[in-house]
Amino acid sequence: NTFQSVDAALLSKIHSATLDEVSETSDFEKVVASVPVFVALLSVDSLRDDAVGSVLLLLTHPWPRIRTLTAQQFFEFVIANNSFVDDENFEALTEILSVTPWDSDLSLAAEGVESLCQLLQVAKPTR
Repeated sequence: NTFQSVDAALLSKIHSATLDEVSETSDFEKVVASVPVFVALLSVDSLRDDAVGSVLLLLTHPWPRIRTLTAQQFFEFVIANNSFVDDENFEALTEILSVTPWDSDLSLAAEGVESLCQLLQVAKPTR
């Protein structure tokens, strides 16, 4: 875990501040910069649910390039951190991330997020 020696409260503040910065922005670079932050925070047990919610929100972002980038980085995270999901869900998770056309119509991305929510047993994120 990259963040083992970092205070959980500080990481929570980083998550909140990043989410606040990108929630209503039209600054593409800002949103791009948020993707690795949220993906990295997936490895923090106390922030996992919040980070999953943020990643799922980015997977339904209006900009296809943001959805694609997020899916790629989430996929790479899952491959590198095989303890993120149990073995029986690993293949399904990586398949959803790799076959969903994130750069296509937003409704198709929303279907992929719905499948991820069911698989990860989390509520569908709301903006």
